[in-house]
Amino acid sequence: MNDTYKQTSKTSATIISLVDMKLYLRVDHTTEDDLITALISAAVKTAEKEMNRDLLTATYENRRDSIEQDLTLRRGPYYSSTKIEYLVDSVYTLLASTEYDLAEGGIFGKIYSIDLSVADYDVHPEAIKITFVAGYGATAASIPDDILTAIKSHVAYMYENRGDCTESSAYYVSDILSLSLPLTCQLVYKNNKIVNLGCHY
Repeated sequence: MNDTYKQTSKTSATIISLVDMKLYLRVDHTTEDDLITALISAAVKTAEKEMNRDLLTATYENRRDSIEQDLTLRRGPYYSSTKIEYLVDSVYTLLASTEYDLAEGGIFGKIYSIDLSVADYDVHPEAIKITFVAGYGATAASIPDDILTAIKSHVAYMYENRGDCTESSAYYVSDILSLSLPLTCQLVYKNNKIVNLGCHY
């Protein structure tokens, strides 16, 4: 069973501004603006990686070899805009939205009740292409407050402990974005973590 996901675009809006982060850090000079900006970027990447979630909206293409399988869209949180296409003579054809149902509640979207009679498609590893959007929204205002606070806490921790590299952290140097996570961040990210089983990137 082929089931792959490819991110084709991602919203690039600011999640935590430099001004807000400097207020949180109680920094009133500009000499370390570049450093703080880099720490914000690292903390946001860590948050997304640790939770396996998209914070801002991102568009995905999910390629499958068949529609006769579980069609759960395992990127979250599910946001909107599902489009299903299927290969006919090597050309993708749009499946009308009236020919299937879509469950949008919860972390993942799920497609079901597809009318198989309208989808006579090629035998191909990528016969089915599903396009959808995951993420909380297009702006930081859509992201839950506990996650935003955890990201700020992580930035503050890295800012105050820059250059710290204990023996235990050095062991994980290849996974640099996950280093130096304070306990409060770990708890928030653990509580919001999405676990994907049996899917491929």
